[in-house]
Amino acid sequence: MIVQMSNKSKIFHRPGCRFINRIEEKSLISFDMNDGGIKYLKPCKCCCNIKFLYNRYRENLKDVFRDLPIWTELKDDYIGVHTDWYNWRISLSDSSQDIRLYLEEWNEELQKDLLIRVDEVGKSKNLKTAMRYIAKEERVAFYPCKYRKYAQGIEYLANKRGVQIEFDDTNLYILTDMAAWKISYIQYFNRYKLLHCPFDKKPLTMEEAKTAHYHVQRDVEKNQSPYNHLEYIVKHDEAKKLMQISYKKLPKVTKQQKKYYRQAENREKRNSIRRVWKLFAELETGKEKYGSGF
Repeated sequence: MIVQMSNKSKIFHRPGCRFINRIEEKSLISFDMNDGGIKYLKPCKCCCNIKFLYNRYRENLKDVFRDLPIWTELKDDYIGVHTDWYNWRISLSDSSQDIRLYLEEWNEELQKDLLIRVDEVGKSKNLKTAMRYIAKEERVAFYPCKYRKYAQGIEYLANKRGVQIEFDDTNLYILTDMAAWKISYIQYFNRYKLLHCPFDKKPLTMEEAKTAHYHVQRDVEKNQSPYNHLEYIVKHDEAKKLMQISYKKLPKVTKQQKKYYRQAENREKRNSIRRVWKLFAELETGKEKYGSGF
C-alpha cells in the first residue's frame, strides 16, 4: 500500500487522511508501506489506527459478506466480527501497521475464550485482506474440516458439470449419470482416497450411494486433492460415454490417455473374440439339435 508524507516530517499518512491536503505539493512524497524504512517513521495518529480503517471500509462490508449473517463492532483497539459460526478480532500494529487477525476459540479446560492468531493474513496492511479471509472461512464453515479448503472449487465444478455432491463427516459422495463415487479422507495417511461404484441396472439415489459397495480406483495418482479427484471423475465418465459409442473416439494425447486407449482397444478385441466363440457355440448347439442339415 502506498502512503504519503512531507519531506519535512517523519510522520506518514494513509490514503484518505485529511492531513495530506495540508502538505505542499512540492514537499509531498510517496512510498510503499512494505518498504523497510517505515520503521524509522511515525504513523499518523489520525489515520493509522483501527477506527480510521473501519470507518473507511464499513461501506464495503455488504459487498464482501453479501448474504452472510454478520455483525461488527468497533472497540478501542480492535474490530469484532461476529457470525453464526465464529467470532473474530481484527487489530492493527501501531509500529508496523500490520493487520492482525484472531479467531476466538472456547477453551474447555480454562473455561474462557482464547485468541488464535491467523497467520494466513500475513503482514497485510489492508483491512480488506482480513475481511475477505473471514468471508471465505464463513462460507465454508459448515463443510467438514478436511474439505473446507477445496469446498468452493468442488461446488463450482459440480454445478458446472451437473453432478450431485453431498458431504458427511469424512466423506464426499458424488453422483453422476454413470456411477456413484466416494472421496474418503484417510486420517492415518493424511490423504484422500477415491472409490467407485458403477451403476448396475439402474442409477442410485444419494441415500443408496451412502451404503453402496465401492472399490478403490487404483489408476488415480496418490496425494490428490478432492478437487483433483472430482476432475478425474468428470473425465472418467466422459471417456466411458465415448467408449459406449466407439473406443476410437477416445483422446490419445497424454501418456495416460494413450494407456486408456490401448486398454479399451484390447478390451474390444477380447469382446470380439468372445462374440465369435459364442456364435460358434450357438452354431454347434444348433447342429446337435437339428442335425447336420442345420
